Amino acid sequence: MWPFTAPYPGVSCKALASEYDYIIVGGGTAGCVLANRLSADPSVSVLLVERGRADDTWLSRVPLFSNPFSPWPPAFDTQVDDSGSQKEKEKLYTGNALGGTSRINAMLYTRGLAGEYDGWSGAGRKGWRYEELVPLFGRSERCVVKEAGEEAGRTGEWIVNDHGEPFFQHTAHLRNACEDLGFPYLSDINTSSTPAYGCAKTYFTITPDGTRHSTFHAFLPTSLADARRQRLHVCTGTIATKLQFARNAGGKPRVCGVVLRGAEGEGVGAGVGTQVGVKREVVLCSGPFGNPKLLQLSGIGPSKVLKPLGIPVIKDLPGVGAHLQDHTAGPLVYTVPLHDSLVGYERPLPFLIELLKYVFSGKGLLRCPVLDFTIFARSQCLDAQTSRLVTTPNLLT
Repeated sequence: MWPFTAPYPGVSCKALASEYDYIIVGGGTAGCVLANRLSADPSVSVLLVERGRADDTWLSRVPLFSNPFSPWPPAFDTQVDDSGSQKEKEKLYTGNALGGTSRINAMLYTRGLAGEYDGWSGAGRKGWRYEELVPLFGRSERCVVKEAGEEAGRTGEWIVNDHGEPFFQHTAHLRNACEDLGFPYLSDINTSSTPAYGCAKTYFTITPDGTRHSTFHAFLPTSLADARRQRLHVCTGTIATKLQFARNAGGKPRVCGVVLRGAEGEGVGAGVGTQVGVKREVVLCSGPFGNPKLLQLSGIGPSKVLKPLGIPVIKDLPGVGAHLQDHTAGPLVYTVPLHDSLVGYERPLPFLIELLKYVFSGKGLLRCPVLDFTIFARSQCLDAQTSRLVTTPNLLT
């Protein structure tokens, strides 16, 4: 738990192989998982490219210091919308290290309602029924909460935990108020029988000793990267600038490689493109900002956008780069006693006490990722008694 860690066994991006079976662009939440799973086969070679670094510092593992309310996470500034729907610039936060946004998020572990998955399956997304996904959830999950139900995985890589007793005293009052209003208290919100409304303590991806457990630490730790370094190359400080294509016998384009360059003068060298071939697939895991950008730079996207920029159109796909959505929050502010608020710990002595408590026991305020209780109400597209989706003609369009 102390700041000092061994150097991450990444591979120098100046000494990459000329070709890999798989190239994963983006070592974020999904990229670390895929690198783990694909490289489990000793006959397969995998390259994972990440623009950030490992950055495995002590502060990045402390839940309170590494959450999205801290100044640490990098962000993009949006542009003002000409339509007038957005009048001011806003910040969109993103991960910039191995583990991606799982290094800066609130660490909440929720599977969602079974009915939502069943709705996707009913709309033609084969393999997405909740019952089909439960084994996959369980394979990756190592739930250490004793009260968790039978569906919880106990032997996976990603640690799922809770706070035990809530840190803030007002949490008990919230639970009492919810139950008075008819919202049931749920001991485990990650089951197929979870109703569409209720209240519950939240589960987190946090270790028993109180540190953030990102997908980087869970699926791509130093020990695994070192053991598989002959077939798994992790290249940090590097970005993908373009997908390369080759034509098959029928003239259809197929991705055959990726062009890489260093980020901020690192990796393969700033402004210098290095071409790396792929035998099987390139998997894009660079998130809602990186994926559309790379696709459009490669000629996949709306032709009306690409042609004026002089980008040859490989595939006219108007949806690439469109429909970006983010979850927004509407805060409610209440007056609470100073000792039951984060503001009270901005004073030197209370904060010092909590810091020492965390350093020596892994408990206290610094272990808390701010959110320790959740209340959710039934939306109109869910049945009142169950979590099953009530479909409407335009629900999934």
